[in-house]
Amino acid sequence: MKFFVFFFCLLMGFCFQGLYAQKQQLSNNTMSIGDDSTSQKDTLVNAMDEVVVRAKTNSEKIEDKGYAVQSIGLKKLKDLKRDALQVLDNSPGVRIRQNGGFGSDYEFSLNGLSGHRVRFFVDGIPIDYLGEGYRLYNLPINSLERIDIYKGVVPVALGSDALAGAVHLVSEKRYGSFLDVSYEYGSFATSHLIANTQYRNQTSGFTFRPKFFYNYSDNNYVMKDMSVYVDGRFQDFDVERFHDTYTSQTASVELGFTHTNWADALLLSYTDSKIEDAQQTDFFNNPLGEVREDEHDKVLTLQYRKSDLLNGKLGVKLFGVYNEVNVVAIDTSSNKYNWFGEVFRVANDNTGEIQNNKTIFEYKQQSKIVRTNFNYELRENQNFTLNYVGAWLQRQGENRIRRTAEEPFQSPNTLEKHVTGIGYDSSFLEDRWTLNLALKYFQFDIATKSAIYDLSSGKTVLDAIRAQREKYGYSIASRYSIHPSFFIKTSFETGVRLPELLEIFGNGMSVDANPNLLPESSNNLNLGLNYSTQTKQGKFSTQCNLFYRDVKNYIQKVPSAKRSIYINVRDVLIYGFEGGAKYSWGSRGFVEASFTNQQVLNNEKYDAIGRENRIYRDKLPNQPYMFGNIGGQYNFLDVAASSKLSLNYQLHYVHGFFRSYESISTAFQKNITPTQLTNDIACVLSLKDNTYTLTLGVTNLFDAVTFDNFLIQKPGRAFHVKLRYTI
Repeated sequence: MKFFVFFFCLLMGFCFQGLYAQKQQLSNNTMSIGDDSTSQKDTLVNAMDEVVVRAKTNSEKIEDKGYAVQSIGLKKLKDLKRDALQVLDNSPGVRIRQNGGFGSDYEFSLNGLSGHRVRFFVDGIPIDYLGEGYRLYNLPINSLERIDIYKGVVPVALGSDALAGAVHLVSEKRYGSFLDVSYEYGSFATSHLIANTQYRNQTSGFTFRPKFFYNYSDNNYVMKDMSVYVDGRFQDFDVERFHDTYTSQTASVELGFTHTNWADALLLSYTDSKIEDAQQTDFFNNPLGEVREDEHDKVLTLQYRKSDLLNGKLGVKLFGVYNEVNVVAIDTSSNKYNWFGEVFRVANDNTGEIQNNKTIFEYKQQSKIVRTNFNYELRENQNFTLNYVGAWLQRQGENRIRRTAEEPFQSPNTLEKHVTGIGYDSSFLEDRWTLNLALKYFQFDIATKSAIYDLSSGKTVLDAIRAQREKYGYSIASRYSIHPSFFIKTSFETGVRLPELLEIFGNGMSVDANPNLLPESSNNLNLGLNYSTQTKQGKFSTQCNLFYRDVKNYIQKVPSAKRSIYINVRDVLIYGFEGGAKYSWGSRGFVEASFTNQQVLNNEKYDAIGRENRIYRDKLPNQPYMFGNIGGQYNFLDVAASSKLSLNYQLHYVHGFFRSYESISTAFQKNITPTQLTNDIACVLSLKDNTYTLTLGVTNLFDAVTFDNFLIQKPGRAFHVKLRYTI
């Protein structure tokens, strides 16, 4: 890895040198295909008789389709937000909950459905199997154009078994060379270094893109009123987290050709990521003092895109991915820690802090993913899409300290998945009515071995398990423009999600295997209204969406001793409302707000043996159901020549919710995560037409006590400063 980083730095220097040779040329003909701007040939602003005519941005074009989709342009957010996780947390219908500070596990919820029900893509490539290096907090937004959030119905072109929806991160496509470097430092010794650059030969189209990301945090924030056993009784103290450091470093090199006559892109890339993660708590928020997990990911990709074959009627997108994930989970200490970081007891046995046996569990996961996508224009405004995604995954590992009969992954556990879809997109009545139809076929095959206790012999044996399943799904999405400023959208889907590796196989440490999990299925319905109007003074837009989800065989994570396991809940019902509004006045600034109210209910009227279910129509535990955001920005445009000063504000609200089923809990057990309200502010100074940018920010300004999964406290007030340089 050190040699790779050194070689990477040399390549960065080469790109930096090439920038100056092309700087004058680029000032005349470089075009950035960004989300918050439109191309030169698409932009028309004509202020005549107080009427403003403006071409739509890429984000607006995405939102005009029949899908329930929100598209977030990132051009104005790159100095305020660091990674994709921070951007998405302000979106209607989205809740992100972390088990601590930076780098901790998180749960991404979309319209009440979370976990693997939401799929993530970068430029159409599914990133679910590419390791920790592709987690949202490790994906900086500096190289992205926009983020599209599909709710319920997912376009066939993404080709995935997404039950709740999908998040598509779209890279910024620049024709010229550039350099974008930023460094951020903040509370809890948190550091983020991002270097993103590109060299492109304007004649041949040869493109070279080295990138480097580095993240570190002590995460030693103070948690208030924690219960600690002192002097023979439990007492409440303010304590500092002491074993929660997180380090990740990712280096990537991409090379090939872009924007040529024979290819929009032909690119080969290699990415190397290393992660070191000290774990502070177990599933029940008990302190851990020595448990840690390290990971090393290697990703090799090859992609080809061409959009105007057969006289401009055929578009082709192909990619292949090979990925290796190597994980070492270490739990070898017999020490038991309290929240002061003190050893209060030493277990004189072979147990670890989490495991029943001391563990250095190492596993290797190999993934191969291929995708083929063909889009053919039958006639104007009518297109057919054929998409196929195949994934082959294998995981094998062992406990390096002690092998046991029930040890997972002794022999290779495999998962094979295929998703094939065909779609039809059309528009009628001069584009007032659009229609999107899709049919999808899902297939998966798993092979694993599960530990079975044999009563006759009194021994634990490994039993080979093989499961093959297939499902069909279909979707329809439509948009009708009642007026140029007002349109209605509706979409319906029979969605399917196949169980994932973690859910079926576990992770060898904190999650047990359950190879008998059934695929989830859901009927997803959306009904949305969008309105926008533009005047000479500014623009106002608003949208709302009603959603309904009826999920069968819902996969839920539940506690199992010190560990956890995934099980099926036969029926879950979800419905709700989300809405947002934004007003912007030219280049001076904007105000915006969003709100979500959702009900996630246990819909099993009878239990497995036919008795009435006491928790029928109860809210699922530990699920926020009402939340919202308010934000705004004001720009001081005349600070100095070619300079700008911006002030930004964000308010986050989460209503209180139960952490267990309300109907079967006693008054004492009805622990409630309280209502939470936090405020963030930031100041951004841009100099020399955004060549230099300085950002000063404060999150959780009033140091409110906030919580996430099962009342785990989140960081309090935190400060950060960010420097960014772009040419």
